[in-house]
Amino acid sequence: MKDSKIVKLLHDLQQPMVAIKGYLSMILDGNAGKASDKVKEFVKKAYESNERMIEMVNILSSKSEALNPKFETNSKL
Repeated sequence: MKDSKIVKLLHDLQQPMVAIKGYLSMILDGNAGKASDKVKEFVKKAYESNERMIEMVNILSSKSEALNPKFETNSKL
């Protein structure tokens, strides 16, 4: 029971992180309008931090799925 709650929590964390990644990527690629170099610097740091969070969630999700294989998630973002 406890493991399935952890897996669900990790799955629920993935969705907003994917959205954040997409929006930050749009800013860095210039698809959201022109951004100054200073803004791009901050956005790049946020993007990199988000990538680390995604990686941590993916690792934890994989480990949790191994403990509770009945609950499936999309562990690859």
